[in-house]
Amino acid sequence: MDSIVLEPNGIIAPVVTPFDRKDEINELVYRKLINFLLDSGIHGIFAAGSQGEFWALSKEEKRKLFQITVDEVNGRVPVYAGTGAESTKEVVELNRMAKDLGADAASIITPYFVRPDSEGLFEHYRIVASSVDIPVLVYINPARTGGVTLGRDYLVKLAQECSNVVGIKDSSGDLSLTLEYVTRCGKRISVLAGRDSIIFHTLVSGGRGTASACANVIPKLLVSSSRN
Repeated sequence: MDSIVLEPNGIIAPVVTPFDRKDEINELVYRKLINFLLDSGIHGIFAAGSQGEFWALSKEEKRKLFQITVDEVNGRVPVYAGTGAESTKEVVELNRMAKDLGADAASIITPYFVRPDSEGLFEHYRIVASSVDIPVLVYINPARTGGVTLGRDYLVKLAQECSNVVGIKDSSGDLSLTLEYVTRCGKRISVLAGRDSIIFHTLVSGGRGTASACANVIPKLLVSSSRN
């Protein structure tokens, strides 16, 4: 699986997190959803991402979600664990937990309360990547994080200094920025579309795939389109 994780590609599904009437994770429904996605040909499963409402989950709920996901996927595709948090220390702890539970990679959104500049953000990711031996997918989503983004030069530097930084999920919606990432870093790491509206443009420009919210409902269409 390592050889696959080190080059994220294709259609990755950021799975929604179902809850029951007791406000507990509905394990049965979640397992069914994972199998629905896998049967549809999805290339990766992303637990506790934005669509999985990571910000509303406790650490123990994330632990349970990672455990269930790894168990149900059972090596069929890479499992990406959403480990983003406000502090560097907490991200490191979540990364260690994800690795111990068998996740194949960690997807880390930029901090979403503080607003670090690119240099501060670079240090955040550098410390996290060097602290835990797990492939890291940088995740930017400026609309949800107070405009925080990672400059292209700093992404290049991060990719050069941290061998386990394997990609970036770009949810900026700014195609010009996406193209800069592809041009400057596309040979070293995978650039993935994070917004459904620019999946096509990202792919034809040299991006390697997408982490798509729509994959929860139309996975077969996305998978078939990515092959054309």
